[in-house]
Amino acid sequence: MATAAASTDSHQAEQVDNRYTQIAQFVSGLNHDKIPDAVRSRIERLILTKLGSHVFLLPQVEAIRDTVLVLEKLDDAAKLAKLLVKAK
Repeated sequence: MATAAASTDSHQAEQVDNRYTQIAQFVSGLNHDKIPDAVRSRIERLILTKLGSHVFLLPQVEAIRDTVLVLEKLDDAAKLAKLLVKAK
């Protein structure tokens, strides 16, 4: 009984290894020209999105973002003050 289970496990492992080997062979045969434009564009967008999300979370960028938000609030306050002055 244990031999049958080991044989099944071995067969499943070979199938998984074979699947990864086939994927690896497919990928190793790719070059830039073989990848469709739509796929390349999508990959580029995904990479840029991921990089952008990481950059956006950097402490230096967070400080800049917070400063911009404060400046925007000050600008809104200045606009409100102008409106109040005009209203007088």
